[in-house]
Amino acid sequence: MKGRRALSLGLILILNLGVSPSFATQMKPNTASAFEHYIAVTEDHMSAEEGKGHFLIIDGLSPDARKRVYAELQQGKLYIQQGRAKDDGHNIPVPDGMAHDWIGIVFIPGANLVETLAFLQDADHYQEIFKPAVRQSHLVSWGENEMKLSEQFYHKTIVTVAVNTEFDAHYTFLDSNHLICRAHSTRTAEVEHVGQPDEREMAPGSEHGYLWRMNTYWHIAQQDDGVYLQVQTVALTRNVPAALEWVVMPLVKSIPRATLTTFLNTTRTTITTRKANHEPVADTSHVPPIANANIPGPKPDSANQ
Repeated sequence: MKGRRALSLGLILILNLGVSPSFATQMKPNTASAFEHYIAVTEDHMSAEEGKGHFLIIDGLSPDARKRVYAELQQGKLYIQQGRAKDDGHNIPVPDGMAHDWIGIVFIPGANLVETLAFLQDADHYQEIFKPAVRQSHLVSWGENEMKLSEQFYHKTIVTVAVNTEFDAHYTFLDSNHLICRAHSTRTAEVEHVGQPDEREMAPGSEHGYLWRMNTYWHIAQQDDGVYLQVQTVALTRNVPAALEWVVMPLVKSIPRATLTTFLNTTRTTITTRKANHEPVADTSHVPPIANANIPGPKPDSANQ
């Protein structure tokens, strides 16, 4: 009981401090530079692993471990691990900030690459599918193998946090069964008075650093009579005061993992339910026909879009 009480009091303290003007914080140039380096190393590692034939992170496991994890995924389990980019074997420090790096995989039985991509392209309906984590969403613009989208991420505990985030997403077909999408945030802005008539973005300099940057990477593999969807999210936030790390760090680590878990489960459930009900997996009337995209090799069957 004492431990729980201390944790609760500590969370109340840090969250209340977080909303006070004295704890407003701006991202420093060296923080941004360090995160950009973290992203560059992460993406270089992705490309190197793909060159080895490790399209999913589990493809780099030992044969026995890889076989076990694939079997567990097909049984409905998720595979989730914390990512950690390393530069020449060393951790990459992010001064005055924290990099949150999580990777998860879900297997969606009966799905194909085209309809899974169509579902992920349907940004106009994220707010309906992924609520309450996504409060507002819309597709800003699209072109062949790229799109721009806007989302308002929302989280409510003792305080309410809402952040408007804009992304540039670019996807590449490696072949007819494998696709990679890299979505980089181009703008973030915290929102105050959420849900009230005077809801508005906070002025620069008054924000709390809940989310400064966020990149998302999708790997879609069509195989085993379904689709493996791997999602990696790398986000940048302000750091946690050293005196409160022991209280706050468990929460800081649990929220990204829980959010990723919910996203993967919701994606699988929504796609499989719609297919079982013979409904379109996604509304793609506002995006380019995927069948006409630049896909190497035979085109996937787009009849189920």
